[in-house]
Amino acid sequence: MKGQEILHQYFESLAAKRDKWKRRNRFYQRIIEKQFAFIIPEGSSVLELGCSTGDLLNAVKPSKGIGVDFSKTAIEIASRKYPHLAFIHADVLNFSFDEYVDYVIISDLITSLWDVQTFFLLLRSYVSPQTKIIISTYN
Repeated sequence: MKGQEILHQYFESLAAKRDKWKRRNRFYQRIIEKQFAFIIPEGSSVLELGCSTGDLLNAVKPSKGIGVDFSKTAIEIASRKYPHLAFIHADVLNFSFDEYVDYVIISDLITSLWDVQTFFLLLRSYVSPQTKIIISTYN
């Protein structure tokens, strides 16, 4: 089994438990949500790559919010929790997007990517010079 497949299986197996884990670590989660909400003006168009169950995307109150995650279970949970947002089941390393947004959120994703260089090359194809990319990672 390839490393990327192992990552997919790992995150798929955690998806149903993700909200419970977030509640247990709610202090960190709330800080991240407040930081992003401070940076991103309410009503912006936002794309979140690696959105998990959609909480961070919802917290920034976008006029148009699109979340992408490779866990089908996480996308199903996010879609139920936040029906006013759009969620796409896709791997960010194979994802294409044909419109520009004001902000791209990349939170706690970089360390889980199998090919970071490919990710950033793909990201360039669907951001404009005006798009702001916000990256955070836990370490």
